Amino acid sequence: MDDLKKLLNPESVALIGAGEKEGSVARPILLNLANFFKGSIFLVNPARKTLLGMECFPSVAAVPRAVDLAVVVVGAPLVPDAIEQCARAGVRGAVIISTMFTHGGAPDRQLIDRVLEIRRRYGIRIIGPGSVGIIRPDIGLNTSFLNVNPERGNIAFISQSGELGDATLKWGIEAGIGFSTFVSLGWMIDVDFGEVIDFLGDDLSTRSILLSMEHARNARRFVSAARGFARSKPIIVLKPGRFPESAAAAVSSMEAPWGDNEVYDAAFKRVGVVRVGEAKDLFNAAQVLDSNYVPAGPSLAILGNARTVGVLAADLLIELGGSVARLGSESREKLVRALNDQWNGKNPIDLGGTADARRYREAISICLDDPSIDAVLVIYTPHATTIAEDITTAISALSRGTRKPVIVSLIGGEEMKKAAAILHEKNIPAYGTPEEAVRTYLQMFTYKRSLELLYETPEDLPIDEAPPKNHLKTLIRRALKEGVDTLTSEESMTFLATYGIPVRGTSPSAAEAESSLNDMDYGLYLAMGRDRDFGSVIRFGMGGIGRGVFNDCAVGLPPLNQTLARRLIEESRAYIMLQGGLGTQPVELSELERVIVNFSNLIVDFPEIVGIDIDPLAVSRGKITANHATVFLGPGELPAGRAYP
Repeated sequence: MDDLKKLLNPESVALIGAGEKEGSVARPILLNLANFFKGSIFLVNPARKTLLGMECFPSVAAVPRAVDLAVVVVGAPLVPDAIEQCARAGVRGAVIISTMFTHGGAPDRQLIDRVLEIRRRYGIRIIGPGSVGIIRPDIGLNTSFLNVNPERGNIAFISQSGELGDATLKWGIEAGIGFSTFVSLGWMIDVDFGEVIDFLGDDLSTRSILLSMEHARNARRFVSAARGFARSKPIIVLKPGRFPESAAAAVSSMEAPWGDNEVYDAAFKRVGVVRVGEAKDLFNAAQVLDSNYVPAGPSLAILGNARTVGVLAADLLIELGGSVARLGSESREKLVRALNDQWNGKNPIDLGGTADARRYREAISICLDDPSIDAVLVIYTPHATTIAEDITTAISALSRGTRKPVIVSLIGGEEMKKAAAILHEKNIPAYGTPEEAVRTYLQMFTYKRSLELLYETPEDLPIDEAPPKNHLKTLIRRALKEGVDTLTSEESMTFLATYGIPVRGTSPSAAEAESSLNDMDYGLYLAMGRDRDFGSVIRFGMGGIGRGVFNDCAVGLPPLNQTLARRLIEESRAYIMLQGGLGTQPVELSELERVIVNFSNLIVDFPEIVGIDIDPLAVSRGKITANHATVFLGPGELPAGRAYP
């Protein structure tokens, strides 16, 4: 993190390749620095004596004082020499705006390798190439070529894609969002997400962190940094490529294919990061998660003066995994009296098209007092007999006396601006559509659940002594020496049995499922494989035919403890059957947790294992047995995650 202080908090900046030509990348950067930066600015251009009335220097070595940050905008072939000159002159960090492509349009790996060799030799830190720039409003730093100058605020935004970063930044500025930091990482050949998160985690002007991420170059560093600061500063990520087709189309020629979307989801959940699906959701989530009003649960009361709109909001809430709150009997009685018997007794609560501020106030107050309700969504649509400002004033007054989130949807566009401003003054979220409000509410709940997982101490499981491993190490060494990368079923089952996983024919606890697949009630699937970005990954779900038909695959990152194993089980479609649903005999979930934790320990203990398939992990009369397994070997690798604490 100390390495980034000069990069992100420089007192002096040198613009390498400074120019004033209209239409050039260098000109807007020069203007942004000259107009706003509070520190010293040095222009480097050997062909000019002055630019815009400012002195030019022939090289960075000729600059009369130490330079903290170099902004490099020279042509691609000149970038390595420019970086080396900066490094020799003692410059601690550089942001490379230049893209480094060949004439054929592919990344020039020879130039990139030269830059990396200079970085290793001198220790200079590099953001880019292909960076849009860095913006730090507190110190007036704007090294970007964007025609924007955001207001100071407490939201930091780190973007990998220049185009998406530019568009999202502009959207935030138009919405009145203030920023503490904007960093465009570009091709990310050196500085990555994890390092910038580490810096921002200790930055007093930053209260929440937004990420526009295509992939995590150093997954282990990202996981460590995000986990370390998600407790104190909400981290919200927008990551494209949720489906194989879109992910493949989005990968640039500079990158290897990204890791699986499901693995990224698992990693985000593991470290307390909230994932959103649209750019505007980044800022919606940042605004609400920055407050202390986090819902205790997923149950939402929906009320308003447009019944159909309320029902549509309830549809989306249920579809996305939330729940429509069941009102308590006392609340029902109060609402019947308050609404003059016009209410149908259901949630969403229809206040009637002519509902005024008094009716809104009474209904909201009743819902806030109901312990079965975790939050309230208030919907208002314009009506000739009501005044929107009166209603939002009433909402503002009620919200001061509660810790429950109150979220508002004001439908009506421009004519709702004054009413929305009343809410914004009191830090009450207001949205143009109920759909936005519902998504944001569920993001709040997801964040709360993620924090619970970070803080949660697992219950004690009986801990066996570490299993003897020498015979397994010998088996692996012999196989690798002989060029064998797939162990036999018998050898594979030896690994499982050694780690306390019941296996067919060797475990007394598996006697009832002795030899035949026909004896099992149903099969589960437990496997481990390698993800391109995050390394070892555990997958769990329904086995056999059910695996393909239902596409059941919950994902976790080892090492897993009991709590994480339970979450993995709960996220699978097999969870219903494991509880005794669909006419099946329930399984003792603590035993399945033990199997998964032991499986995780096996993976961590033997990094040479690059894959394991247990299919089926048979369930028979409530007992669990591995009927078949295959272990695959390859180069060793450490896991990206870590278990509690």
